[in-house]
Amino acid sequence: MVPKWMGPITEWANLLETVNYSGYNMIHFVPLQKRGVSNSPYSISDQLSFDDDVFDAKDQKKSNKERLAVVKKAIGNIYSKHGILSLSDVVWNHTSNSTEFLLHHPEAGYNLHNSPHLVPAYELDTALIELSGQLEQLGLPVDIRSEQDADVIIEYIRENTIKQLKLYEYKVIDVAKQADVIRKALKDRSEQSSHPTVYHDVYSMDIKKRIALFGQDVIVNGHLDTRFHKTVHVSAALSFLLAFNKIKSLDEVSDDQVDDLVESFKNLLNDYNLPLYEEYDEECKVALENIKGRLLFTRLAENGPKLGRISKSNPLIESYFTRLEDPKGKHPKGSMMLANNGWIWNADPLKDFAGPDSSAYLRREVIVWGDCVKLRYGQSPKDNPWLWQHMREYTEQVASMFHGIRIDNCHSTPIHVAEYLLDAARRVRPDLYVLAELFTGSAERDNDFVSRLGIHALIREAMQAWDTHELSRLAHRHGGKPVGSMDEDMVWKVVPYECDEKKKVLAIPITSGSMPRALFMDCTHDNETPFQKRTAEVCF
Repeated sequence: MVPKWMGPITEWANLLETVNYSGYNMIHFVPLQKRGVSNSPYSISDQLSFDDDVFDAKDQKKSNKERLAVVKKAIGNIYSKHGILSLSDVVWNHTSNSTEFLLHHPEAGYNLHNSPHLVPAYELDTALIELSGQLEQLGLPVDIRSEQDADVIIEYIRENTIKQLKLYEYKVIDVAKQADVIRKALKDRSEQSSHPTVYHDVYSMDIKKRIALFGQDVIVNGHLDTRFHKTVHVSAALSFLLAFNKIKSLDEVSDDQVDDLVESFKNLLNDYNLPLYEEYDEECKVALENIKGRLLFTRLAENGPKLGRISKSNPLIESYFTRLEDPKGKHPKGSMMLANNGWIWNADPLKDFAGPDSSAYLRREVIVWGDCVKLRYGQSPKDNPWLWQHMREYTEQVASMFHGIRIDNCHSTPIHVAEYLLDAARRVRPDLYVLAELFTGSAERDNDFVSRLGIHALIREAMQAWDTHELSRLAHRHGGKPVGSMDEDMVWKVVPYECDEKKKVLAIPITSGSMPRALFMDCTHDNETPFQKRTAEVCF
């Protein structure tokens, strides 16, 4: 049931009578918490407050504590009067982009200060938004009427926008600048601590091993939000360089050898940079493919939103970032640019796609929810104490009112975060019923989540079936025991024990393992409606 469509809680009685008459034993309420600007119940702007439309005019004037009591009493009455249990969602992955606490605690999200690896993705995102407002004056299509129109824009992005951004500078090392550093060290003999013997066999190494060792010992990473942030550890660089050229010590280097050694060092740097350039080229290729794919879907596809004319306010891409103003200028630079949440096709649910080991935002792989800022928990409460405390209070509040919870986007919730918050919820309500929206793409991974989190049932959707055979398979898999099937108790047999007819025992059939229980839904809020998907054409 969707509270925003139900009117004030004081007027729910007739609706609940219908639910009771229909024989339901549990109601799933989508979130009652305060919604953000998109008005989606799953884009919550205040986790600890309920939306105004849950209350009548009289109750809207009450304090937050009094409102909580009103909702708690109403939910309790559903059970005491009708014997119907209640369940509601917990949304742990993200918060609305209009959430007030982001102005005070931007560290709760992935921003350009605490996640500087996102800076290249942010620059590309910003450049594409700016380009959206310039298409007409550049003679580029603003109304996408064919794939060819999209190709024209993509070609411009490839040949102009991306080349002008030079985002590879965030990956590679500046060869000329670092070569000058080594030239100076060779001429000045300023690094007497070099020990070429450490790398005595480096000249005979396989090039991949040599590059790996060079990167490990010689390259020093700086601030990731700075172009050409990588430098060299001069002492290690000299040791590596001399050993590579079979020179035993810096004292053996004559002035005539300096130029050749610098060229040799440039070659080492270029060897180090090459796979990074290749990685960058692949990222740009994938990004362009994804930009085109989303452009065609959002502007042309029959099942897409058909967003219409491109402009700066209606850009050719869906922005990956929420850009907030720092009202008092008290936060570090970049703190108010926060990554939006979303999902990725066939992604590993245990991998943080906004983390430093992922380039999903630069590759434009995220199908983004523009109204939701992704929350950054880290590995423990020590990494983000305010956020962990806030979300724990939210979870405890939901658990105190409802008999069960549904974990929204469980597959993209860090599993250690879910464990922590479920522990908090179960301390409030030990018999809490836990339902999860879990789509990992793997039965083994599903079982891992279910066993670690103690999930009672998973959401499964009939609308995911692409044909009648698949629908039949899903129905058999998730539909429970067929009507009229024999109970296991009925196949127990009394048999002789050790061939002695006087000794009788029960032969109990071995029970095989079972898969997680499922709530098999005809249609959920995430699915197309039957009118859209189960058309007459499907029958033929």
